[in-house]
Amino acid sequence: MQIVIAWTEESVEILPGARVDLGERPETRPVRVAKAAMWVNDGDAEELAKARRYAASQGYRVVTFESEADPLGAAKAAVLRAAKEQTT
Repeated sequence: MQIVIAWTEESVEILPGARVDLGERPETRPVRVAKAAMWVNDGDAEELAKARRYAASQGYRVVTFESEADPLGAAKAAVLRAAKEQTT
């Protein structure tokens, strides 16, 4: 089982169009960015329990897959979906 730790962070995106060379301050907007880290690529129930304890202490989520080609990308998509559902 692939075990991934995933979370979201608030960041700022700079919008295009500002003439920074003339001293204009660029416009920004807040965005939510997904982050993920592979805990273990072939884990068992013991590793899953360790990952859940760590994630709970940090406020992160644990996402598991059996054999995902892109586990980090899939975990990022999952936490972004979950975050979006919480805000709406």
